[in-house]
Amino acid sequence: MAVCGPPYSARYYFPENFRFIKEDDQADFFVAFTEYDCDRSLPGRPIYEVERMGALLSVVIDRRDILAEQRRAD
Repeated sequence: MAVCGPPYSARYYFPENFRFIKEDDQADFFVAFTEYDCDRSLPGRPIYEVERMGALLSVVIDRRDILAEQRRAD
């Protein structure tokens, strides 16, 4: 799990079995705020979006397929 933004604010909501990593591009899941296009900084499949009053605030991106493809290529 990686977060584009302060991880301590996201960590509060995650179960203990979630492990945060510093290398965003190696995370299975990436939680990204839309501010500064952070949600577009890594490829992946959006699986959850947080919206308020029609504005997209953050996205959870599933990157497992991308990481599996990278491992096969190595």
